[in-house]
This record gives sequence, structure tokens and C-alpha cells, in this order.
Amino acid sequence: MTADDVLGDLTGEDLEVVRAGRVARTVDDGHGEEPARTAWDCLVRVVRTA
Repeated sequence: MTADDVLGDLTGEDLEVVRAGRVARTVDDGHGEEPARTAWDCLVRVVRTA
């Protein structure tokens, strides 16, 4: 899923897009000796205009 996928599902709604895109976050190790790594999340923030 991407931000564009989510925005496509919201087509026709009375919304203002505040932010839409990919956001990086660090995933700490937690499985033995695996190093921390970057995970990419989909972020969509909208505000209803009506």
C-alpha cells in the first residue's frame, strides 16, 4: 500500500491532504544479533473540509 493508493480510495471525499508519503522509522534489533534497520511506513493525514 502506498499513500497514492490510500488517496485513490478517498477520491470524492471532502478532504484536504495535509501530508501523504513514506516515512522512515528505525526498527531496533530484537531477534538475537540482528542490527537495527529502517522500516518504511505509509502516512496519510487529511482534514475533512465539509
